[in-house]
This record gives sequence, structure tokens and C-alpha cells, in this order.
Amino acid sequence: MAVPVRQRLLRLLCLMVGGIGALMLVPVGVVAAVYGLSAAFGHRQIGDPVLADWVFLLVHSCFAVWGFALSVLTPAYWSATRRPCRAGGRGHRG
Repeated sequence: MAVPVRQRLLRLLCLMVGGIGALMLVPVGVVAAVYGLSAAFGHRQIGDPVLADWVFLLVHSCFAVWGFALSVLTPAYWSATRRPCRAGGRGHRG
């Protein structure tokens, strides 16, 4: 009896971490992309005295890729791990 509860809790925690991670990482990556594009066209300077511009762009573009991957993979994980419906299994249409 404890195993199904533990599996449901683990699934819920994985979905929460994936969803929250995607919600945090995608905006950071998008804002960095906007800064990078405006810096590339000369409208803005990134201006971090500690980091070079390429480091800023590399790190934040990786955040964007990671966030978009989580936003795709989290619903896929939710769909793949859901319980079959009682009417006739997964994908039953009638």
C-alpha cells in the first residue's frame, strides 16, 4: 500500500520541479536573448565588469535551452506516467 503512495508523491514532486524550473529558466533565457540581441545591434551594452560578454550569453542561452527542454519534457513525463483510465486503458476512445 505504501509503494503506490510513494510513487504518486515522487511523480508529483518531479512534475513540480520540472514545472517550476521551466517557469524560472525560460524568462531568464528570453531576457538574456533580448539583451544579447540589443547588444549585438549596438543599442545596449551588457556591461558586467566581472564576466565577459560571451560568458553572459553562453550561460544565459543555456538557461533558455534548459528551460525550454523542461517545458517540453515535463508534460511528456506527465503523459507517459499517468495511470491508465478505467474504461479500457490508455488511449481508449469509447
